[in-house]
Amino acid sequence: MSLPLPSEAQARVVKFSQSGPQKGVLKVIAPAGSGKTTTLLMVTLANAGKKILYVAFNREIARSAKVKFNGYADALTINAYVRRLLIQESTAYERRIALFEEKSRDGFWGNSSRVEKFYYDRIKEIEPKTFDLEETDESEPVNMDVAALTLRRILGFAKSSAVTVEEYLKDKTDKDPLLDQVIKKAAVKFWEMFLSNSCLWPLDFLVQVKLAQTSGILERALGSYAIVLFDEAQDASDVVLGAMKNADTKIIYVGDPHQHIYGFTGTVDAFEKIDGPVAELTESYRFGQAIADVCNK
Repeated sequence: MSLPLPSEAQARVVKFSQSGPQKGVLKVIAPAGSGKTTTLLMVTLANAGKKILYVAFNREIARSAKVKFNGYADALTINAYVRRLLIQESTAYERRIALFEEKSRDGFWGNSSRVEKFYYDRIKEIEPKTFDLEETDESEPVNMDVAALTLRRILGFAKSSAVTVEEYLKDKTDKDPLLDQVIKKAAVKFWEMFLSNSCLWPLDFLVQVKLAQTSGILERALGSYAIVLFDEAQDASDVVLGAMKNADTKIIYVGDPHQHIYGFTGTVDAFEKIDGPVAELTESYRFGQAIADVCNK
């Protein structure tokens, strides 16, 4: 594979990947057309023989990267990688993932209201005494409110970097202290049920990643790589970043903070969340210096 001579910034990225301690972070700001893919190829070739993971933003990019890296790096989306890890970890997880995928084929998991209703009903299965509510004629509506609020807390936890429900709920309070206590108790109970080996509830993508993070499975797996290349880091999952921060490996976050466009879905900008040195690819390969000079006026 023939590549051009590296720019000063590209050489810095390659040098980071080859030297220094086993664990470290480098944030590479790579605007469109600045040679991001070429830089990552330089890293993989310079570290031939080492175990490298490239985390792609979506399946199409992962497929393309697999061809480009030509065996020098594993190229997967984080969802595909976590799925593989959980299936390797437990046959119970494998069954629950298969159940999720079965429901996905009929469009169930693409309907947010149906998904919320599913989890809402699962919360309702928690033993009544967990809610600590007196038996009254109005107990059912109250329980339903508690279930809805509990679901909101659980979904928030699943999208956060917190490792335990208690940690996530520590700063989350309700105006009604009694209701707040009940919700927290129900949320903890729900997550315990979800993690139980006897649980047969499907594992959707969100919970798969959360389970891999809270159990330490993802952190340990990332640590088995010499280098992790995390692409489109400006739109990262807070859950994944939580695992990456503790992984015993070198991580190169690559992306462009100006292209952080999926915040409305709950993504976070790793360039803001993660501390570490920065290398910026400033040379454009999509147009010449004359056009750049005009644009910079």
